[in-house]
Amino acid sequence: MAILQVNNLTKYYGSKEIFSNISFAINQRERVGLVGANGTGKSTLLKIIAQEEKEDDGEVFLSSGTTVGYLAQSKDFTLSTPLLDFLSEPLQKYYQCEKEIFNLTQEIPHLRGSDLQLALERLDQLQEWYALEEGYQANARLETIFNSLGFLETDKNRPISSFSGGERTRV
Repeated sequence: MAILQVNNLTKYYGSKEIFSNISFAINQRERVGLVGANGTGKSTLLKIIAQEEKEDDGEVFLSSGTTVGYLAQSKDFTLSTPLLDFLSEPLQKYYQCEKEIFNLTQEIPHLRGSDLQLALERLDQLQEWYALEEGYQANARLETIFNSLGFLETDKNRPISSFSGGERTRV
């Protein structure tokens, strides 16, 4: 069963064609690699799949319950960043949603009339998005990712600067 289906994807930057009519599927439990020369659109393709950028033509389908996280290749972090903070960066959208839900639940008892109605509607939207995007499983996914990298529990709060070059490449 395909968890990701890409059909005839095309992307331009201005008049420059980055890629054209890309189609592929990734099935459950498959591991894939994306290889190509610099500037051929690998990062752009991943951003489109992660819905961080819009395609010019074509379609991307994710099976129900499938989420995509994209961690930019620039490694935009400081070496003092703790490992777990760096790994949790793709989950920030869930943490932001949790924060907004918390803030709304604190405000709602003090609201009346249309302000109350708007706050309740927003709370409903946030909770629905959070559930549909599987926000409740975000920390479990983070733990799975951490464990799959082969680090020790004591490494979670270590700054990235303290890891060897080989350990950093796993990050």
